[in-house]
Parts: sequence; C-alpha cells; structure tokens
Amino acid sequence: MNRRAVVATHHKTGTAWMAKVFKAVALRLSVPLVLMHSKKVLSDPVSIPSIIFNNHSDFRGVDWLLQDPDTRIFHLIRDPRDVIISAMHYHKTAREPWLHKPRSRFNGMTYQQELNSLPDDRARLIWEMDNTGGRTINAMKVWDYSLEKSCEMKYEELIEDVDAVEFARVASHLGFDQNEVATCQEEFRRRSLFGRKRLPKSIHVRSGMSRQWESVYDLGLAQIFVEKFGTALIDLGYEPDNSWIGACRGVPG
Repeated sequence: MNRRAVVATHHKTGTAWMAKVFKAVALRLSVPLVLMHSKKVLSDPVSIPSIIFNNHSDFRGVDWLLQDPDTRIFHLIRDPRDVIISAMHYHKTAREPWLHKPRSRFNGMTYQQELNSLPDDRARLIWEMDNTGGRTINAMKVWDYSLEKSCEMKYEELIEDVDAVEFARVASHLGFDQNEVATCQEEFRRRSLFGRKRLPKSIHVRSGMSRQWESVYDLGLAQIFVEKFGTALIDLGYEPDNSWIGACRGVPG
C-alpha cells in the first residue's frame, strides 16, 4: 500500500461495519489506523501508508486531506429513508455518552430521554428527521461528489456484494496492491452484513437490510420526509422522482 486511504461514512450501520473491516485490515497488514473523530486528530502529519477512518465524513479544517495527491477516498452513503429508521431505533437504546447528556434544548432531558418520551415510533421518526438523522442526510447532500480521488458507493451495493467484487474495486482504488486486496476481501466477507446470522455480535446495529422504509413509511410520513429533505433522494441517486410517495403503505413500529 502506498497511499493514505480515507474511509468516510455517515450512518451508524455503515460506520460500525466498515470500522470493523478496516480495523482488521490495518491489523493484518500492519498499516497505521487513524480514527478521525475530530479535526484535532489530524493536527500532526499522517504517515504514508495509513488508513484514516472518518465516521461523519466531516473534513472541515482538514480539507487539504481530500486534495492531497497521496490520498484516495472511499465514501459510503445509505438511503436517507433507512438512515432515519436506523438512527431512531439505535438512539432509543444506545449507550453512547452523548445520548445521555442532559441538554437545555430538551428542558434538561437527554437526547435519548426526549426521543423515548414521544408517544410512538412514527412520532420518533419525524423527530429524528429534525435531529441527528436529519443532520446525517444533510451531510450526505452537501458532500462534494465531484472529488476526483473519491470512490463513491451506496451501502445497498455493498450488502449485496457477496463475492466482495465491489469491495475489491474499493480496496484497489485506496492503494492496496493485489495481495493486499485479497486480504481486504477476506476481512470484508468475514464481517459481512449479508445475513443477520453472520453479523458479528460486536457490531451494534438493529438491521443491516436495505429498503426498510417500504414497510415503515406510510403516505403521510413519506410526504413529511419530502417536505423536510426536498430532492435528496433524487440528488443522491435513490429515486428518479417523488412518485415513490404514492406506493408507501407502511406501518411505523
């Protein structure tokens, strides 16, 4: 490997999955791994080779990294409708410290307490659209998809990549040589989300399935989604138009 490999994700399911994969790859190949939770992590020069994992795709203050000739980027997005569902269910029970910090905007309650105080999951889905889930979608919308050195991929493509063919393309793009790509494929398959039975217990996700929204979004919820996020699904390549709204007959729960 002869590059800085930047792995940029947005949503919890993809983040947990890819973090496990690339941590294992880094260990096996003895490549330094930088977990970039904030720009402070990159205050010092990052060696070559290295794997830089950014779990929010936020490079404010360190945007030089995206333009550096020695950097290659893998950027993963997920269907925004499923992002909301996944975020809502995760935030209901997760133990991450930020979810349990009292906040004045919630009248002293924590994020999790405020979410769980709502009457049902439909209300929680709408609330999530206005909070962390919505911010995740907005972050996907403003990402620079014209970055020359970025390999753009949808989560939905990867969970169907049983033979790790697409992931091999990702690894090759990131600068891994032929033998290293084979190692990347092996670790990807070991930690696949192809089926819940094969899902590692250490990955905290409710469901890795795609198109969950089809059984959850009712007509009203779909209309609210479009009111809040406009053409996000079209811009991100998930829908050709907003006709999907009319097919929603789901029941949140």
